[in-house]
Amino acid sequence: MHQPPQRLTVGLSVYRRLDNRSEGLSDDSPRAVELHIRRKEALHEALLADGWTVEEWGDTDDKQPHELVELVVGIAANPHVQMAIVSAATWAALELVKGVLGEFAAEAVKALLGRLVPKQEEKKILDFTITLPNGMTIKVDPNSQVNISSA
Repeated sequence: MHQPPQRLTVGLSVYRRLDNRSEGLSDDSPRAVELHIRRKEALHEALLADGWTVEEWGDTDDKQPHELVELVVGIAANPHVQMAIVSAATWAALELVKGVLGEFAAEAVKALLGRLVPKQEEKKILDFTITLPNGMTIKVDPNSQVNISSA
């Protein structure tokens, strides 16, 4: 019997860097726009991959800067896991996801982390949160520290 390909749809909330504030600049300054564009480019680069679809980009491509953008991302097939440099505790925490949602969901989340954590390290995005279909959230701060919360 042929099994349909697995698919996981997640919410993704991503903050832009807020360097403009520490520089004494407003959230509608050219610097804020620059940081908004930096995040936009990072997200397009990270999320445009085979087997991945961005169902909703939210305010990602807006001309006006936004502190936070919210996207809906679909991950299908077998997500390629890029190894991100994250702590052993992060990978251990993902075992919780595997136990709750299954191996495919855990691999999909690892793949998403593998695409987004390097963007944090490159100073292109700030915090981000992945919201799974069951309401579980995985929040990653700029130091790649992960906090997993159940619904």
